Amino acid sequence: MKDILKKYINCIYVVEFIVSIIFMINYYKLITTKAYIGYYSKIYLAICAISAIILLAIIIYTLIKNRDKIEKIFISIAIPIGMAYLVFLAPTYAPDENAHIYRSYEISEGRLFTGVNENNFKKSIIPEFFINNDHHNIRKYSDLNTKMTEKTDYNNKKEVTNNAYSYSPTLYFPNTIMFLIGRIFGINGMMVIYLARIINFILYLILGYYTIKLIPIGKILMMTYLLIPMVVHQAVSLSADSLTNSIALLFISYTLYLYFKEDITKKNKIIYLIMAALVSLCKLVYFPMVLISAILMKTKKMDKKEKIKFISTVVIIGLLFGIVWMIFSSKGEIENNTYAIKNNVNSVEQVKYVLQHPISYIKVLINTINMNFENYYLWFMGYSMGWMDIGVDRVILDFYFILLIFSPFLEKHDKELDLKDKIIFWLVFLVIAVLIFTALYVGHSGVGTSDIKGIQGRYFVPVIILILLTLCGKERYIKVKYIEVIQPILIILLNMCATGYIIRFFI
Repeated sequence: MKDILKKYINCIYVVEFIVSIIFMINYYKLITTKAYIGYYSKIYLAICAISAIILLAIIIYTLIKNRDKIEKIFISIAIPIGMAYLVFLAPTYAPDENAHIYRSYEISEGRLFTGVNENNFKKSIIPEFFINNDHHNIRKYSDLNTKMTEKTDYNNKKEVTNNAYSYSPTLYFPNTIMFLIGRIFGINGMMVIYLARIINFILYLILGYYTIKLIPIGKILMMTYLLIPMVVHQAVSLSADSLTNSIALLFISYTLYLYFKEDITKKNKIIYLIMAALVSLCKLVYFPMVLISAILMKTKKMDKKEKIKFISTVVIIGLLFGIVWMIFSSKGEIENNTYAIKNNVNSVEQVKYVLQHPISYIKVLINTINMNFENYYLWFMGYSMGWMDIGVDRVILDFYFILLIFSPFLEKHDKELDLKDKIIFWLVFLVIAVLIFTALYVGHSGVGTSDIKGIQGRYFVPVIILILLTLCGKERYIKVKYIEVIQPILIILLNMCATGYIIRFFI
C-alpha cells in the first residue's frame, strides 16, 4: 500500500494535468449546452463536480506538503489556471496566433524558412481550413463547436501572407509535432491547434518549474510573475511569445544561479552559451539580455582573464545567432502592405531620420511613454486579451499588480545582488526597452511621426522582471504568516476571475 501511495505522489502532477483537462472540457460542454440548448447536463455536471474535488484535494495537498518548494506550488496551481485559458480561449484568438499557426504548419512540412514566390513576396502554403477559420470566423463557442466537426483537407492548400516569417524555428519545433500528426491522421484542424497548445503549455510548465527552482532569490516573485494573466494567456497559445517569455525568464534565473554559485563548471558554461543563443533567436531586440552575464565577473573560482573570455563568448554567441537568423530570414518582401503605404512607413528613411535627429527621437520616446504609459501597464497585466478585444476588469489586474509589487519583500533572503549588478539589470532593461520602441518606430510608424505606433505591454514581459528582482534584498522583508499558501490562493482566484471574462466574451 505504501509503494502504491508513493508512486501516486510521484506522478501527482500528471494526474492533476489529466484531471484538469477532464474538468475544463466538461465545464466547457456544461456551459455551452446551457447557453445553446437551454439546460444543464447532469452528466457534465457530475463529472465537473468529481474532477473539481480531486483538483482541490491535489492543490491543498501540494500547498501543505511543499510550503518550502515554491516551484512545486507553481506547477500545482499553474496546471488548472493554464488549462482554463487554453480551453476557453478560442483557437487563433491570442495576438497574431493565426500567423504563428501558419509558421508552425510550414515548419512541420520541413520548411524552416517562409518561402518566396516568383514576385519575391514572402508566402506560406497552408491548408485552407486554417486560413478560413480564424478569429474573424470564430467569434463564439457555437462557431467553434461547428468547426470542430468539420473535416480538414490538408491537401487543399492556398498561398497566404505570413507575418510571422521572421521567427526562428526553435520557437515552434515542439508544437509542430502535432501539426505533423494531424496531417498524417487527418485530425480536425481545430483539435490539432488545441493539441499543439497543450505542447506549448507543457513546455511553459517545465521551463517555469526550473526557472523558479534555480533562481536563488525571488521565488515567490517569479511564481507570481509567471502567472500574470497576460503571461498565462500567451503561454497557452501558439504564439512564439509563449516560448520567448519562458526562455528569457529561464536565462535570467540561470544567470542568478551562476552568480551565487561558488564555481561555474564546464557543463554550466555550455548550458549558458546555448541559452544565450536561444535568447537571441527569440527576437533580436532581446539580444541585450545576454549582457546581464556581466554580473558573473563576481565569480570567485575564475581569474579575471577567464571571466572576461567567458562573458565575451556569451555575448558574441548571442549576437552571432541573432544576426545570422535575421540575415537568413530577411529574404523577400511582404505583399500589399497597405498599412505601410497608408501611414508612410519606410524603414530605411526612418533609420536615417533617427540618426540625423537624435534629440527629436528622444522627444518622440518621451512623448510616446507619457501618452501610453497607463495602457502599457494594463496591456502588460492582461487588460485586453485576445486581439485586444477581450476586456478584463481593471480591479482584478490592479489587485494582481499589488501582489506582484509586494512579492520581492515576502521572502526572507540571505542573498542579494550587489549595487553595481543591480545597475547592470536596470541598464539592460533600459537598452531593451529602447530597442523595442525603436524597432516599432522603424518598422511600424510613419517617417518622422511624433509618437511610436504598435507598442503593446506584453512586449516587455521578458524584461520587467529584471527591475523587480533588484528589489529583493536581505533587509527588505515583510513577514506574512502562511504567505506560501495565501499568495497561491489569491493568484488562483484572480486568474479565475480573468478567465470568467474570456468565457463571457465567447459564450
